[in-house]
Amino acid sequence: MLPVSCFLYDETGAGVRPAGQWGECMGDQGATDAGADLGAFLDSGLRLAGLPLEAELRPRVLMHLATALTMLELVAEFPLPDEAEPAPVYVP
Repeated sequence: MLPVSCFLYDETGAGVRPAGQWGECMGDQGATDAGADLGAFLDSGLRLAGLPLEAELRPRVLMHLATALTMLELVAEFPLPDEAEPAPVYVP
């Protein structure tokens, strides 16, 4: 899981690089199978949507995809009783 200190913003709301912790925040995702899978996922999504992505922005986008995956894993592993599952049919 990424530390909270990896998510820093300046007074305008723009994301800023955390001083001295960039390696911890980026990890070695480019060298792992998961990083390669995220890269392929990103490439496929960009191709399907017909969107360009500047090469210098790719690591940042991959970092945010990895963060989203981490959040998904946290939500997915949270145990829920059967009673907490949504009803199959919406009834107003």
